[in-house]
Amino acid sequence: MHRIRKITVSQILRFNFFFLLFIVVLFTGCNEDFNSGGIAIDGKVTDIHSLPAFYSNKISLGHPPISSPDIEGNFHLETSSFPYNLKNETALNASYFLNGLTTVNPHFSNALISNFTNKIAVIIKFPPVPINKRGKIGFISNERFHQLENEWVINIGLDESTLLLDIPISRIEIEGYIYFLQYTESYNSISSYDNFGMKFVKLGNTCDTICFSNEEISYNPQEKGVSFFVNSGQAGYYQHNAYLNFPGFSPSSQLQICYDHYTNLNGTSIIIPDSLPLSFNIKVTSICHSGDILNEKTAYISKLAIGAITHSPFFVISTPRNFEPNINDNTEFSINFVSTDKINVFDFYVYNSLNNEHSHFFTYYTRSGSVTFRELKSAGLEYNKNDTVMWNIQQIGNFNSMDEFVEMNYYFNPKYTDYLASEKRYFIAP
Repeated sequence: MHRIRKITVSQILRFNFFFLLFIVVLFTGCNEDFNSGGIAIDGKVTDIHSLPAFYSNKISLGHPPISSPDIEGNFHLETSSFPYNLKNETALNASYFLNGLTTVNPHFSNALISNFTNKIAVIIKFPPVPINKRGKIGFISNERFHQLENEWVINIGLDESTLLLDIPISRIEIEGYIYFLQYTESYNSISSYDNFGMKFVKLGNTCDTICFSNEEISYNPQEKGVSFFVNSGQAGYYQHNAYLNFPGFSPSSQLQICYDHYTNLNGTSIIIPDSLPLSFNIKVTSICHSGDILNEKTAYISKLAIGAITHSPFFVISTPRNFEPNINDNTEFSINFVSTDKINVFDFYVYNSLNNEHSHFFTYYTRSGSVTFRELKSAGLEYNKNDTVMWNIQQIGNFNSMDEFVEMNYYFNPKYTDYLASEKRYFIAP
């Protein structure tokens, strides 16, 4: 005969307590596992002109899963660890790797030009350009666009030209101003602003015609000279370009007033209009060339005083040496000087050993001044044995972090004032 064991009330309560505690712990753990996808990364990838680059069909953290950008270039990923890496593989044999991000809204702009755009063609008519004069037409807008052949230059006797624009493929029209400038040129620079006119327009995907009469381009801007000098410390020759930028409008809205002015002097003078119907700034790029070495500085100078442009200190490649014969996983690609306000860009161009054709382009962005060959392979550098690889390193700034670098299209970011490029070196892929 079995004895029936009596269970007291205190035992029942104790059992219920531990059972409930077990259930709570169990479901809490399950909930943590269920949400282990991590923190959302909602970013954007665009081309060099800020137009959506959804041909960049693979965005990842360097490993699966992979996100495909939508028609506006937006993508979504999730990460459970910070900092994280971002990899952009394109359908054009080019890939990009960004090392050490913490922002949840990265905007990366690769070096390609999107073909997925809507094209707008506008016929511009104007009075014939007289002898010894030239003309220029352009577009100004606060919307995203790219003007093909930045500001068409019109030669003597012509009275018509076609303006070509690229806009995002999701758009079918754009608003802005079309301008016509008639000017006198000397040594690749504008020496006199003779006539200027502009019209507000709404352009669609049909070929519009815009006409300027003599009265509509009768404004004759007064001119004045502005000088600037360059502090470089780098031996070589200089190449200067100058633009009028229009605050409040897209960075694509600019009017070039000095074209590739080459000089051995560390500065030059430019002629600017005293005023225009729209307010403007003066942007100058000064490039010092010394063989393959490049040191470019972008600066905004005052319309009232002499401007000074100071180039950043230069750097050189430390390792490996040119045509290093023993490239292996531990080989370190490095520079001698790491700036606190620059992003280091390692570029690799791979040429097929069988036909010497370009087969792959890879770029690695980092704050670090060195990266190993093993890390480059893991990040996406592709090659075959005996391929020739040409490489160099650039520094771009001023960016104090990788997150600053991807806060917007860095080509249009006002912080992007420095571009330094090393000499090119080579190695044979192992």
